[in-house]
Amino acid sequence: MGLRDFAATSQHPLTYMTAIAAKNDGSVFVADYASKQISRFVYNYLSNELTIPSNSVFLTSSKIQVPVDIELTYNGNYLFVCDAGSNSIKRFDMNGNLVTQFTGSGYTLNRPIFVQPRADVDEVYVIDINTAGGYSLVRFDYNGNVLGNYYNFPQGSIPSDLSERWDRTIIVPDAGLNMVHIFGGYYNYYLGSYNGSNYQNQSMFTSLGRMPTMFHYSDTHISSNTIAIDSWGPQTGFNRFLPGVDVFDLSDYYFQNDFSNETFVFSLSGRARCTFKVIRNRDNYTMLLDENVDRSAGLEQLYHINFAGYEPGTYKIIISAIPYNNADYGSYAVQPVVKEFIVNYGNVLSGNVIFNESYTVDYDETLTIEAGSYLTFNNGASLIVNGTLNVNGTTSSKVVFDFVSQNSTTKNGIKINSTININGTYYYPKGIINNAIIKNAYNGVYVDEAKLVIDNSEIFDCYYGIHLYRTNYISYSSHITNTHAYNNEFGVVMYYSRAYLSFNEFNDNWIGIGCADYSSPYFATYVDNSLPSYGYNNIYNNFIGVFAYGYSNPFISRVTCVSTGGNNIIKNNTQYELQTHTNCNIYAENNWWGSSSPSSSQFMIGSGCSLDFTPYLLSEPQIPQSAIVSPEEETFNKQFNNQLSKASNSTNIFEFTSSEKPKGFDENWPIEWKLLYARNLLRTKKYNSASKICEEVITNYPDSSLSYLALDLLHQSQIKNESKTLFSQFVKEKANKKVKKQIYGAAELLLAGGEKKNRVANLDVILEKYKNSPLIEFVLFQKFMYYLYEENNIELAKSVSEELGKQFPKSESYFDSQRHLGNDVVKPTEPLLAKNAANEETTEIPKTYELLGNYPNPFNPSTTIKYALQYSSNVELTIYDITGKVVKVFSESGQSAGYQNIVWFGDSQQGSRVSSGVYLYRFKATSIDGSNK
Repeated sequence: MGLRDFAATSQHPLTYMTAIAAKNDGSVFVADYASKQISRFVYNYLSNELTIPSNSVFLTSSKIQVPVDIELTYNGNYLFVCDAGSNSIKRFDMNGNLVTQFTGSGYTLNRPIFVQPRADVDEVYVIDINTAGGYSLVRFDYNGNVLGNYYNFPQGSIPSDLSERWDRTIIVPDAGLNMVHIFGGYYNYYLGSYNGSNYQNQSMFTSLGRMPTMFHYSDTHISSNTIAIDSWGPQTGFNRFLPGVDVFDLSDYYFQNDFSNETFVFSLSGRARCTFKVIRNRDNYTMLLDENVDRSAGLEQLYHINFAGYEPGTYKIIISAIPYNNADYGSYAVQPVVKEFIVNYGNVLSGNVIFNESYTVDYDETLTIEAGSYLTFNNGASLIVNGTLNVNGTTSSKVVFDFVSQNSTTKNGIKINSTININGTYYYPKGIINNAIIKNAYNGVYVDEAKLVIDNSEIFDCYYGIHLYRTNYISYSSHITNTHAYNNEFGVVMYYSRAYLSFNEFNDNWIGIGCADYSSPYFATYVDNSLPSYGYNNIYNNFIGVFAYGYSNPFISRVTCVSTGGNNIIKNNTQYELQTHTNCNIYAENNWWGSSSPSSSQFMIGSGCSLDFTPYLLSEPQIPQSAIVSPEEETFNKQFNNQLSKASNSTNIFEFTSSEKPKGFDENWPIEWKLLYARNLLRTKKYNSASKICEEVITNYPDSSLSYLALDLLHQSQIKNESKTLFSQFVKEKANKKVKKQIYGAAELLLAGGEKKNRVANLDVILEKYKNSPLIEFVLFQKFMYYLYEENNIELAKSVSEELGKQFPKSESYFDSQRHLGNDVVKPTEPLLAKNAANEETTEIPKTYELLGNYPNPFNPSTTIKYALQYSSNVELTIYDITGKVVKVFSESGQSAGYQNIVWFGDSQQGSRVSSGVYLYRFKATSIDGSNK
């Protein structure tokens, strides 16, 4: 391997080279300002020489006047020439024929000096000296039509090159202001500028021909004396005219040496000294080549380096250009440094890296972490993601995040933060984590109003394995698949959030999956059509398997109509397989609960809650059940009628019927059926229809516990449909009614959670409006979470937690707030979650007697029959079998006016268990004074 130069000739004087471009076939194009021509040389890897073909003069002054810049297209089929003589951009094919020429439409070029075609579309960037004497960055199509806005550089700027990075950001070095300007992928937004040090007058052009497989392991690093600019392209290599600084470091330029005919070509001009290095093995930085070229006399030369004979592998190229007039060359020698691996724009990290303080991925950055990397975070440090995180582990070579020890003060871990608005442009953070091991963190992965996709990963020895916060308020969903969370306090916990969970394993946690405050995950693989999807989550050996609290409706499975979820294993959890409290409605059909006859003692059904876990599986699931595919137009009555035959290995089905089969959607359906129908509409993206059903349920049945499920589905529909304004209008219309309903307050609270501004003020209004009601617990808790996680104001968070303790001393919200503050001694208590707690108080008496139906239906082991009493009454409820025989009679004397219920546990008047089948019931109520029935 050697370094050689190519001498000038009379035919190719190379008097004043302005640009260089290399093609994959070995062609090297060089533009010369003095001779006003473009030459084409050919690199011969066998002889390790640059040769002069017979047609080496590619373009002469008859076709170009002043070639100040050249650039090949991504596919190498065209050469763009920036011709300052004709003030135009010209595109030539590889035969030297002019294909197009333009001076601009919508923006007229005055004196173009740099050109850069885009890699993925037929567009081209141009830097032009405008009529005011300044510089403009303009984007055109290939016909010269201006696209989007153009940017005028500040006074004093002297742009010295133009290039497009692999991530489509635009880099413009500025020799006048000694800066590098960065623009977005379509440059219609400006990202920022970075200062270098003192400007020196020299330039470098580089290009890699015979291009092997490239990796985007590139960065843009700015320090006090170094500018490292990403420089790569899969076909044309790279072409840079760099601003003068103390050191030019074109580092992190990786290629895969797959064959023996690669060559690297570069030109060095000005009073500079060049150091060229090739490095193999990124982890220990074994240096394979270190050659120096001294051009102290300021001569221009063209150099090439042959890679023939090097063994296959991944290599890193470093080129450094040191100004000649620096007194001490040695102090500027460039060496690879581990801590600089993570830098701005298109970052890549690999190897063993230690962080002693938190590292932030900015809103316009992407951090990629390579397979086999081991990241250690000391001192409570975190990886903070305001942009995009890509973790690219493999099954055999996982990425390890070791946070050393849980820190409840810094809440260390991977933190993916919320949407950011920069000058009207929204940036949406996200984390894509594949094959990772995350351990010893407070939050293994914390997601705040952002998207998480995690697959094939392990999370253990954390307080919260995965912590989702406020993901309800974005239109895209998080996905947790094939992930094993164990030995944590919480495997997954979510607040105001939802996600899709499938093929996961949660064991030996205190709580396997915790859902609080409007959190409704789907235990299923995401699909957006009518095909069935299954869960296959394995939740076992936790203290509590699944915990739902405060208007949360985890959808574990439903086997009628379109199958969603199911085939989960939820067993051997110490206290309960599933525990609920405060207006939670849960479907959990066709799952394995650890036995062929699960006991009611495995479940805790709290205040205002319902649970439907029948039909259940008789054995542990191994393969998906037969698909149950039904269009959402098919009536629910038909699907309920077919339910027994469709739900394989199920037992003990109790089902009530009171009418003929409806055809199509029927306004007389029970509330539950309507909401099941709405959920299926939501799944098939019929958001408006789903919203209408939910709005009608909330309007017509505000005192039903199912109205909270309707609110949840309504919010999902309108967030997915990006109809936040419509949701706000609906909630405000209900909030302005004279009669205060708990469901209206819950809706106001859900709406307030999505506010970016004035959230505390809005919460204070709700606190005053609904004071002395159960809703206040959840208003205070949202305020607590806001102060702690969004404002990072621990003192205010503590103050709200203390208020929770005063008003709701035995509530889960108070206990939870204490846990978030690092006090882990408080956990939910048995008295809090009484099975048959009374329905919430209402502020309005029903206007009529009404039988509101039973839930769940079908059921096992119990169902709750609900009814409305206009007056204080004596109640008689009679259960019949299908032959009309009386099975059981309930008598309640002196029940207060309002909404009441009776729970039937499937037993007869004699106390024996009744058989599976269809049962009827009759409701009779007589006011205490006997005047009304």
